[in-house]
Amino acid sequence: MLIIKKKLENIILFIVIPFVGFVADYITKQMIIQNICVQDQVVNLLPFFRFVCVLNTGVSFGILANIENGRVILLIITVFILIVVYFLMYKERNNFIKYCYSVIISGAFGNIIDRFLHGGVIDFLDFYYESYHYPAFNVADSLIFIGICGIIISQILEKKKERKS
Repeated sequence: MLIIKKKLENIILFIVIPFVGFVADYITKQMIIQNICVQDQVVNLLPFFRFVCVLNTGVSFGILANIENGRVILLIITVFILIVVYFLMYKERNNFIKYCYSVIISGAFGNIIDRFLHGGVIDFLDFYYESYHYPAFNVADSLIFIGICGIIISQILEKKKERKS
């Protein structure tokens, strides 16, 4: 029975969560491409939030966007990072952190597919205040951020627990 539970958990961690996160990211990007990008418009939803269409050929905040062969270099780096995260998840003993890695993988996979299909990542969530804008991002970026925050919080709580012991 323990073997079946472990196999099911591995299927969830290595396949189901990454697939669900990827699909959510892919669907939202396709909706933006078909409804926002094609019409080259901006959709204001709140006084501080809107949908835009940005092709980010760099990494976070557009860093490395203008380097020669940047598309290929970033694709290789992202695939390498994805492999490292899969390895870390496989070696991790803490189940919560394993799930965080799985969420990170789902976001990384979504952005890899974007780079491959579009030559960059489709960003569309735009938060702003007057003329100040946080760089646009997407669901994949959000998943990566949530997974990293989960790992950091888990590590902080573990350190506090160790100090109390």
